Amino acid sequence: MRLFLLCLLLIPAVGYSQVSSSKIQYLDQSKKLQGTLYWNSAYKEKRPGIVLYPEWWGLANHPQDRAHKLAELGYVVFAADMYGKGLVTKSPNKAQRWMEKVTRDPFNWVQRASAALDQLLGSSLVDPDNIAVIGYGFGGGTALQLSYAGYDLKGVVSIYGSLPLAPDESKGSVNANILLLHGSEDSFNNTESVSAFKQQLNAIDAKWKLVTYQGVKYGFANPDAPKYDLDGMAYNEAAAQDSWKRIQEFLAKTFIVPETNEDPAEGDQASTSEKLVTQN
Repeated sequence: MRLFLLCLLLIPAVGYSQVSSSKIQYLDQSKKLQGTLYWNSAYKEKRPGIVLYPEWWGLANHPQDRAHKLAELGYVVFAADMYGKGLVTKSPNKAQRWMEKVTRDPFNWVQRASAALDQLLGSSLVDPDNIAVIGYGFGGGTALQLSYAGYDLKGVVSIYGSLPLAPDESKGSVNANILLLHGSEDSFNNTESVSAFKQQLNAIDAKWKLVTYQGVKYGFANPDAPKYDLDGMAYNEAAAQDSWKRIQEFLAKTFIVPETNEDPAEGDQASTSEKLVTQN
């Protein structure tokens, strides 16, 4: 019996053990970038593809871990580099400078993001008709910018993301279903900015859903949050777990059945003061 149990313990989980990765160097004009492609070799057919855009710290451990987890689920995932090969920091000041250099011109911002999308679409493992983009923090805003630009996306997920307003001219061209996961105590997105953001999404006829976690701050899904010297950033295990569950459900539905508009009323908002449950 002991030998049998030991053998069971030594059998690796299929999803985890068969995830492979490859670092890919690519260019945005003359800027040298390096992202990582993740895929699960247990699947032989073409799979839905996801570009994952990191927080403003750069392509650190957390986004790469999430990319790996998504690959375990059977998606082909490209973890994007938004700054340049090897540029990762724990300094908020440096992160802000790097981010602002990318975002000061929306056209260049989209171009940098689309360079990563091109790497995903260039993989023979990917079903080009089933593409989604996911981003955390700055990466969430990046994912939204791609959708505003009219790229052929099935889904967009922004987790405590920056909330750039959609330009008026994007009306009718945002085809992706959008899921927004937000903390009510996110000091980077106040109530007024969130309200204006929602109004503009409606104005351009976007299909979106916002989930707000009560009492939760920016960075709630990043377990490395305590390592960063940033006021207003805090990991929240309950919100992290619930948001990860919602992301998985959203992706499963998005690649099969389109999502519908939904902005939960106050009574439907997820709250970490009680057990978190899905309330779609």
